[in-house]
Amino acid sequence: MVTSLARQAIIIKSKDNTSGVLGNYECSYCLGLFSKVAGIAEDDSYQDMVTWHQAVMTQMEQFETEDPQLAEVLRMMRAYEPAEEVDEQMRELYHVGLAENRMWQL
Repeated sequence: MVTSLARQAIIIKSKDNTSGVLGNYECSYCLGLFSKVAGIAEDDSYQDMVTWHQAVMTQMEQFETEDPQLAEVLRMMRAYEPAEEVDEQMRELYHVGLAENRMWQL
């Protein structure tokens, strides 16, 4: 349930520029999605979200996209300040993002 809700929240938020990432569950999905689209090596071994977020976002610094929804998610993630907590559902959401094949479809 959390997996589906976090994914849906990001899809909906990607369509406007008034929202932001609200928690580590949404963040985890986005980290997986970014890893997929930017070809970042899969790594879910991080023990805290602050370090994980920083590692992926550092690799996304030079990433460019023509996709307005992906650009919006990137903007939201650049502004997001994660809490340190990482749990198994967050790792699951990361893998959902990595395996995403219906990007932007609810």
